[in-house]
Amino acid sequence: NGFERDLLPHFTTERYRNYMQHLEINEERQLTALLKNMHRSGFIEYHDSENFIRFLSPCNRFLNISLEILDRHQKEKEA
Repeated sequence: NGFERDLLPHFTTERYRNYMQHLEINEERQLTALLKNMHRSGFIEYHDSENFIRFLSPCNRFLNISLEILDRHQKEKEA
């Protein structure tokens, strides 16, 4: 249900290199930063040390956002 990061075509095919240029991502370290941001935002499961990526379903992202909002409201009530 996932794939290895090294197998991404983002810098090996012209099509994906063009996508990356539009995003102003021209180096591996920039791609790594993007993947880490997507992981923090809840869109992918990413383990840099394991070279592994798995896209999460959109409902996971909305559930995580809902739980974050609920947590904030509960903390505001306690304050």
